[in-house]
Amino acid sequence: MTGRGLPAFIDPFRLAAAGGRLNGRLPLAIMRRLGEALLDQSGEVRVALQFDRHQDCHGQVVGQVEARVRMRCQRCLRPAELELLVPVSLGVVRSESEAERLPHELEPLLVGDDRYRLSDLVEDELLLALPVVPMHSENATECVPGTMEFKSEGATESGAADTERPFDVLAALKKQQ
Repeated sequence: MTGRGLPAFIDPFRLAAAGGRLNGRLPLAIMRRLGEALLDQSGEVRVALQFDRHQDCHGQVVGQVEARVRMRCQRCLRPAELELLVPVSLGVVRSESEAERLPHELEPLLVGDDRYRLSDLVEDELLLALPVVPMHSENATECVPGTMEFKSEGATESGAADTERPFDVLAALKKQQ
């Protein structure tokens, strides 16, 4: 077992034929590729998958995976927690030619052997759901545009510069005219 109630390997064909259901949790720590995109790998992924037969392929997998992950916000560069709720809709196929015949609502799950690592399936779905540019939500108090204060080396506590600003001369000329 890799997580609470979930096997390390599954046989998607057998599960689809039997109408199997998988519910449980997997640790984020076992997902190395996903870990490279995250600040840390603490936490778990909640998995709820239903396997059954589909007329256009050997079987299908539907359900969802959920995880709370921490990534670096690209707006403020601070940690941001993101809630991932990923719907899963896969057609279990043995070859590329079978994958091409899948209906448009199913993505292919190409399985060569009868054994497939469950954590790979879950990790792939989470990787596809990660934002390209992770950011805090617009209403997050940690990262609201315009609230961060930056001071230059010549700025005092009041924000006024100790030295003359370069465009002050132009402003004075404009006032004279």
